[in-house]
Parts: sequence; C-alpha cells; structure tokens
Amino acid sequence: MVNEQLEMMFGYDRAEILGKKVEILIPARFSRHSEQSREYFGCPGRRSMGREVELYALRRDGSEFPVEVSLSPLETAGGTIVSAVVRDNTERKRAKEDIQRLNEALEAKIEQRTRELSDAQEELLRREKLNMLGIVAANVGNELRNPLGVMNNAVYYLSTMLADADESVGEYLEIIGKEIEGAQRVLSDFIDFFRATPPRAREVPVDELISQSLAACDVPGNVTVSVEVPEALPVKVDPSQMRQVFRNLIVNAAQAMPEGGALRICARLVPGYEAQETGPGESNLEPPGSVEISVADSGAGIPSENVEKVFQPLFSTKARGLGLGLSISKSFTESNGGRIEVESGVGKGTTFTVALPVGRREP
Repeated sequence: MVNEQLEMMFGYDRAEILGKKVEILIPARFSRHSEQSREYFGCPGRRSMGREVELYALRRDGSEFPVEVSLSPLETAGGTIVSAVVRDNTERKRAKEDIQRLNEALEAKIEQRTRELSDAQEELLRREKLNMLGIVAANVGNELRNPLGVMNNAVYYLSTMLADADESVGEYLEIIGKEIEGAQRVLSDFIDFFRATPPRAREVPVDELISQSLAACDVPGNVTVSVEVPEALPVKVDPSQMRQVFRNLIVNAAQAMPEGGALRICARLVPGYEAQETGPGESNLEPPGSVEISVADSGAGIPSENVEKVFQPLFSTKARGLGLGLSISKSFTESNGGRIEVESGVGKGTTFTVALPVGRREP
C-alpha cells in the first residue's frame, strides 16, 4: 500500500512504486539496508529509525532528504507484513541547525561580553592606579627633582676636584652620575605623563630632531647606528615633545639589544592631497602629506600578546622603569597631530613608526 502523502514526498506515482523493492527509496550509500531488513524480519517489532542516526531517503528526481522511519509488524494469514511510516525531517533538521547556530552565536556573544567585562575591569584598575600616581606626581615630583639636581651637581663638582685621584674614583662617580640621570629621566616621565602640556608647534627639520635626540642618548658601543634622513624635510611639531618621543624610542631600541645589534632610523615623505578648489575665491589647502620616521632594532622582538599592550600606561617587561615612556610617546605624538605604530615579532626585531604632519602650505 502507498498513500498519497508518500507519493508527494517521493515524487512517484502509485503505479510506479507498487511492487518495487523498497531500495529504490534509499540512497546507494545505505547499502546495508537488505541485510538490516533480514535482521528485522528475523525479530520483528515496533522500531523507530532516524532519531539517533540521521537517515536519508531518495526522491524520484535523485535528490535526498532526511527522514525518520517507524516500522510496525502486522501478522496476516499470508505471513508478516511491515507497515512503514516515513516522516520528512527536512524542517526539523533545519530548525535543529538554526537552534545550533543560535546557540553558537549566543556562546560567542557571551564569550565576547565576558572579555569586554574583563577588559573593562582591567581598565578600571589601571585608571585607579593612574589616579593614585597622579596624586603622587603632583605632591612628590618637585620634591624629588631638587635633591636629584643637587646630587648631580655634587657629582660634577667631585669629578672636577678629584680629576687627579685614583682612576676607580672617577669610575664610581660616573656610575653615580648615570644612576642619577636615570632617576631624573624616570621622574620626568612620571611628571610629564600627568601634566598635559599643549604642544607649541613650529617648523623644524626632521634631521635636526633626530640628531639632537641621538645626542641625548647613551647608545652602547656594541650597537651600530645608521641614520637615513633627508635634509630639509620639515615637520610642524613641538620640538621639545617630539625629541622626548624619539629619545624614548632610541633608548628602548638600544635596551632591546643588550648583546649588540643594529639600530636604524629612517624618514620619508608620504605625499598627501593637492589643494582643491571649493568655490569662487576659496580653496581647501590640505597638508602636502606627512613624514614617517621609523626607529628599528634587531633585538629579540616583542611577543604577539604584548604588542597591543606596549602603549598602555604602566605596562613594562623591564625590571626597571614605570612603563610610561611609550605611553608618553603616544600621547605627545597624537597631541602633535601624528600617530605612532609598532610592528614586531619574536626573533624579528621591533620597528616603531611615527607619522607627523607637514606644515600647511601658504595660499
């Protein structure tokens, strides 16, 4: 027997299917069906198939669709016959897949929100630390600067007075002087970070900024420095702030190569837009581009999980320092209308790129 629903489901006319083997309704890959049929007739009973393991049926046009099959044996005078109820599971399968997708999307959303909450909590803790440090910087900064200045002057005086003393005395005085300079640098970073000073921009040649920044840094002798900066390439920035940025980058690069290496500083002009007419007697004078200055080292590089954190306040992988140098560099660069980026990888060295605006052209 074949009902009308089965005809519609499989695409056969009743005359085409009556008397045929049931295998015409089963995809070829389910080739064990004949064997399973014999097993079923050996021990007939009510059975449902297609719930635990997906079953597929084969339409007249060769397309397949998921089904659930319920078998019921009927005893007749002529022997046992089997009634099969076939349910098209296409919609159920689609609904199940939709639910699965929604569950996965929900899990991803929950994971994302959890990460965001964790990041927000970390940011809150950082802000609390910064607020406390800001209070300390305001109250203690100047109190420490004066004694350090006195100590520095005393070292200079002693080195002058004891110029003819034992060589070891001069070496110790030099060590003391460097330690004082280091403490002054940390203190300056500390105070500058919390003191937002607006930039006083003026045109200054990039080669002048770089040469002055290098002169203020104590680069070890085992680090080879190469500078490729065109002459007369001006940027419009606050020279004092940007010198501090480049000093920070140069010192970081040198410290990244304790066993020696190569420090390379390059600059290039990146063209911008031409002036565009906006109306009678008016013009939109865009800057002629920007200047990109890169500071690259051949050190061990920064692990990928730390690259995005290097500009965060108080983040540092060094045993000494507050982790404010790069935060200050980012703040100064952006307040001067520029941007700073980092590219690094373990074993590949690190490159910091600073893009600064070229002054507007006069109409």
